[in-house]
Amino acid sequence: MSGTKRDNALEIAGLAMSFGGHEVLHGVDLQVSAGTITAVVGASGCGKTTLLRLVAGFETPDAGTISIAGRQVAAQGKCTPAHRRDVGYVAQDGALFPHLTVGANIAYGLPRGGRDATARVAELLRTVSLDDSYAERRPHELSGGQQQRVALARALARKPALMLLDEPFSALDTGLRASTRKAVAALLAEAGITTLLVTHDQEEALSIADQVAVMRAGRFTKVGTPQGVYLDPGDRFTAEFLGDCVLLPCTVTAGTAHCALGVLPVRDTDVIGSATLMLRPEQLVATTVADDDKGSGVATVLASEFRGHDVLLTVDLGEHLPPITVRQHSVAPPAVDAKVHIQVNGSAVVFADERH
Repeated sequence: MSGTKRDNALEIAGLAMSFGGHEVLHGVDLQVSAGTITAVVGASGCGKTTLLRLVAGFETPDAGTISIAGRQVAAQGKCTPAHRRDVGYVAQDGALFPHLTVGANIAYGLPRGGRDATARVAELLRTVSLDDSYAERRPHELSGGQQQRVALARALARKPALMLLDEPFSALDTGLRASTRKAVAALLAEAGITTLLVTHDQEEALSIADQVAVMRAGRFTKVGTPQGVYLDPGDRFTAEFLGDCVLLPCTVTAGTAHCALGVLPVRDTDVIGSATLMLRPEQLVATTVADDDKGSGVATVLASEFRGHDVLLTVDLGEHLPPITVRQHSVAPPAVDAKVHIQVNGSAVVFADERH
C-alpha cells in the first residue's frame, strides 16, 4: 500500500462539504497518479468546482482528508493555507493582472529572490509555445488562447506538485478551444505535471485525460480511463452524460442479450432477465439490403444527416420501438427510405430495469 500512495500525487478520501445545511460533496474518494491528468466532469452544480476549491485550499472540508505529494493538507478542522500547498491554479478566465506585462505576470509566479528572472520568463514562454517578445505585451493585447497559456506559464513557474485547472478552455471559441487544450495537454505531459482538471465538457475530458471521474450530485458515478468510462459506464446516467446512446429493451441470459438487433454479446454483468441494453451509435453499421429482406437487425432509414467525416442515420427498427441513431463513415451511406441491416461491433452494456 505504501508504494501506491507514494505514486499518487493527490489522495482524496471521504471528502464531505456542506454549505448552508446543503451537502454538496458526499464522501468523495479520488486518487491521481503522479504525472497524469485526471478530469472531473459533470453538470453545473454537481460539486466539481467545490472539490477543486477544497484541493486548492480555498475551503476547509467538513470531513475527509486531502493529501498532496504524500503530505496531508486538509482534514476536518484542519486546512493548510493555499499558498503552502505547492499547487498551481489556472482559473477559467486566466485571471492575469491587467496592469502588468506578460513577463511581469509570469515573474509573479517565480520564487522571490530568484536570479535571472528574465531568462526564466523567456524559458516559460517558450514552454507554452509563445515567443520571447510576448513578455513586453499586456494581457489585453493577447487572444483568449494566448492568455490561457500565459496563465499556465505563471502557474508552472513555481514547479508545483499539482496543477489545478478550473474550466480553463470554456471561454474560448470552438476551434481555439480544441487546439489550446491539445497544446496544454501535451505541455503538461511533457513536463510531467500532475493535473486535476474540472470541466463540464465531456469531449474535453475524454480527449485529454488519463483518468476521468464523472460526478453527479456530489458523488462519483464512475472513475476510470476515458475508454473505460465511455464503453462501460456502469449506469444509465453516466452513459448518457458521456455521449449519445442507443438504448433498447432486452432479455439477458448466459452472457448474451436478446433484442431487436438480434442476439448480442454483453460485457461482464450480474444482470439476468429483463434489462436495458446500451450501445454507442458508432458501434452500429447500416448496410442496404433488399426491400423484402426480413429478420433481426433489419430496419428502415428515416433520415440522414451528413456531417463531413461521418453521417448520422435515424433508423426505424419497427416493433413499436423509438428510432435509433447510427453513426458511420459518410462514404456512400444508405439512402433515406432504404431497408438496411444493422451490424453491431463489439459488446453491449446492460442496465437492470429500474423497479418502482
